[in-house]
Amino acid sequence: RLATLVDRLLRWSRAETGQAKLSQDAIDMRELVDNVVSHLGVLAEEKQQSVVIEQVGTPRGLGDRLVVRQSLINLLDNAIKYTPIAGEIRIRVAEGLDTTTIDVIDNGPGIPPDRRGRIFDRYNREGRAGDIVGTGLGLSISKWALEMNGGHLTLEPAETSAETGSTFRITLPRATRQRVQENRRKSVA
Repeated sequence: RLATLVDRLLRWSRAETGQAKLSQDAIDMRELVDNVVSHLGVLAEEKQQSVVIEQVGTPRGLGDRLVVRQSLINLLDNAIKYTPIAGEIRIRVAEGLDTTTIDVIDNGPGIPPDRRGRIFDRYNREGRAGDIVGTGLGLSISKWALEMNGGHLTLEPAETSAETGSTFRITLPRATRQRVQENRRKSVA
């Protein structure tokens, strides 16, 4: 855990000083989700949780695949931690007109409304209840990484007042042929 924490802090420091360079490639979002779910699936199985993937369209996002993958790993890992035994985690992958989204939806305790504004702050551990181990850096690093990719990470409001749990949404620019070519030209210049 200490090595992971140090690695995260070093990455953050490099990024803030402009030393980190991110690629801008077309990412098959469903393939990325499948990869992350297979990577973390054993953790969900240990808690007898089911991970359900829903897909709308053929979503392709634009960004650095490794950075987006790590952000998704952080979100799914949190969802597994906070979802109760035998609970369900849904991952919804969708394409829109200009964006692609990945929603990670858990049915854990949720985040109290008065703490939602600080959930992405560094070292924040007060957003969720319980004795879950962590550093409080995962969400802040994920948010930063996605913003460096031209995307966003948001905590979405519950769809109904009776709904528990949390929905975190990754939003990236939709990878069109034109956007991919423009980004390649920028990276060469």
